[in-house]
Amino acid sequence: VLDGDTIEVAGKKIRMLGVDTPESVHPNKPVEYLGPEASHFQKENLTGKTVRLVQSPGVDTDKYGRALRYVETLPGPLDAAFNLPGVGKWIPGTDENKRMIDEGYGQPRYLELSGGHERQIEYDKATARAKAAGKGLHSSEGMQQLDYHYQTYDEKHGRTNAPSSSTRPIGHAS
Repeated sequence: VLDGDTIEVAGKKIRMLGVDTPESVHPNKPVEYLGPEASHFQKENLTGKTVRLVQSPGVDTDKYGRALRYVETLPGPLDAAFNLPGVGKWIPGTDENKRMIDEGYGQPRYLELSGGHERQIEYDKATARAKAAGKGLHSSEGMQQLDYHYQTYDEKHGRTNAPSSSTRPIGHAS
């Protein structure tokens, strides 16, 4: 684990797709509020785990050459099942990118995904839950410390009584 949203797997740097955590080791930016805590949380959850890296169609690397992927894990001793030929890809895993949002250590990020992605609705729901609980970046201190605060689709469209819409466009048909 290099920081809250960047890991290394088999010598390859992976930028966790769809989530942005506060900076903890950026060469040109200062350490941000909860950056070290987000990094520590990832280290506790991912170090030594077998992970599944899921690519989103049309998205491969970022401007730094890091592979953009969703990172999934299985609990405890089952994590090695990802290594079983032909079996691991069929086992549902825990979306670690979404977990960072659920825990208040990250916010959704869609810059590399024009038009959204298949997990955007779930990431919006995770954001709404973290905001409702006042967790991490969505606590009163977090709201004061950070310049940017992600707004869910519902918040952008003035829907304040629903945690997050489950029927909204994530792209445009042509």
